[in-house]
Amino acid sequence: MNLLLTIIIFMIVLNAGASFVPFLLPRVKLELVLPYQLWFNVILIFILILPHKVGDFKLFEKIKQ
Repeated sequence: MNLLLTIIIFMIVLNAGASFVPFLLPRVKLELVLPYQLWFNVILIFILILPHKVGDFKLFEKIKQ
């Protein structure tokens, strides 16, 4: 639950910061800001969805008989 809350807070801060860019820097076009905002949102969603543990693959161990 802690990770979910952290991701939601980061998304709110990220999107709020991206929405303030036109007010703070009026000459910057939204076409330059939007890809960064979307990619950071996708990264945060991947952190939330993808598993945090990886499998222990033992491909090159000798087979004990």
